[in-house]
Amino acid sequence: QMFVDLACLTPVGADQYETLAADHRARAAELLDRAFAASGADVLVSITMAHSPLYASAGYPAVTVPVGPDP
Repeated sequence: QMFVDLACLTPVGADQYETLAADHRARAAELLDRAFAASGADVLVSITMAHSPLYASAGYPAVTVPVGPDP
């Protein structure tokens, strides 16, 4: 909720929003590309949704695999 409240206090027009969104996507993709290149990794694996803001922002696909039964 805090982020929604803060966003409401920051006036951003449609053009500025599109520019900021494109910049955010490009930066997220660049960060992941560099991490993959440096580590030789092909995928990002997480047992939580901790990385979802990064790969989703970059436009990278994600697969969720259940680890076990949900109590």
